[in-house]
Amino acid sequence: MKQALARLLPYSGPAINVLAIILTARILGFELGIARAVATIGSSIAIGLSMAFLFRKEEKARAASFVLQEEKPPRPFWQTIVFLATLVAILIFATWGKGEGIFGQIYTFKWKLVFLAFLFLLIELRFLFKMNFF
Repeated sequence: MKQALARLLPYSGPAINVLAIILTARILGFELGIARAVATIGSSIAIGLSMAFLFRKEEKARAASFVLQEEKPPRPFWQTIVFLATLVAILIFATWGKGEGIFGQIYTFKWKLVFLAFLFLLIELRFLFKMNFF
């Protein structure tokens, strides 16, 4: 089962576009956004499983050709999660539209939130990923 799930992600990952789902919910309504999220994730999983089933022989042959080597990951998993969460925060806040209530209040200072997320991204790149900018 783990192998099927591992083969599923490369096929289904690109179909799940977080920004498009959020924009759909924001512009066309919450119900349609939820419907798009469910339909997108469901269809991507179905397509991924069918692709894994159709190409299982080729994948087994390809997997058998690899030599299993114990390799230390380049960074801890939590760093990757924090990095991706920061990128998603920048996408969400940069595309935030006018709204009512708390959504309207967030809209009034959305660019400040984008700037803070960008600064956090720079700090992550410098200290977690050891990147030098100059």
